[in-house]
Amino acid sequence: MVLRSFIYRLVGMFWLLVGLLITGMGLAYAFLAQSITVFLRGEFPDAVPYANEVAGRLFPGWLIAWAVLFGVLSILLGSNLAALKSWARPVAIAFHLLLAVFLAALAPVIYVILSDATVVTRVLPTDTPLIVAGVGAGLAALVGAFGISLFSDGAQRAFASIRAKSPRPAAARCPTCGSYNLNLQTGTCPQCDAEQGVVAVMAARLVDLENGERYPVQYRRRTTIGRDLLDNDVRLTDGSVSQPHAFIDFHEGRFMIYDQGSTNGTFVNDQRVRFAEIESGDELRFGRLRLRFEVDYASR
Repeated sequence: MVLRSFIYRLVGMFWLLVGLLITGMGLAYAFLAQSITVFLRGEFPDAVPYANEVAGRLFPGWLIAWAVLFGVLSILLGSNLAALKSWARPVAIAFHLLLAVFLAALAPVIYVILSDATVVTRVLPTDTPLIVAGVGAGLAALVGAFGISLFSDGAQRAFASIRAKSPRPAAARCPTCGSYNLNLQTGTCPQCDAEQGVVAVMAARLVDLENGERYPVQYRRRTTIGRDLLDNDVRLTDGSVSQPHAFIDFHEGRFMIYDQGSTNGTFVNDQRVRFAEIESGDELRFGRLRLRFEVDYASR
């Protein structure tokens, strides 16, 4: 997944740079066209119609507008694709597939134009039109393949892992007053002046409410949950569970659960969540499967 994330970020940076370049060129062309027109009108008043015609042919307004629009879209898509924003994946799929269709349709047109161009047929090798058209078709295939790859579970996991991240709690919960001011080092709570003793987690688990099967939950590292047999600590084979579905993390005295962009959602006590704190006794649901979260604590 790290390699996939790197590739998606790299493609995002590419489109960001392309967008900046095209937008800059489009604005520069617009400025140059206006400057040329103003200059010709000032120096050669009788040539105003000719100036307008030259500017229109060299720098057509529709081309500049489309270039700037494409550049801005590339900047927006590239920056969010590089950041692995969740909404950027469906937009990137549509963008790359449409671009692939456009390039595929453009390849034969380029071939016909270059084949009929006198300069090309006289100066360049005879197979130049075929080579250029072949490069265009190859680019169309490459762009289309990348767009299709974004449908994969690996792509969903790469974007979901970023989406699942959220601000983590800064303190532990005091069992006496319920505030989150419990000092895990001393076991004291400044809110209610209670001394709880330092609370340690001995064990945590998920218990299937249907068949009683138990799944250990790690508290020294995150515990991944899903249908994929290779990439998950808790493997749930039900079809309603996504391959990467959710993960549980323990941080500064709290267990947190994070959804990883699952299809059928993650629920805590029948409430769908993207991330939430969970406590011993909470009922979790992944797709259709219901499990109870249990924690064993001890004071030390």
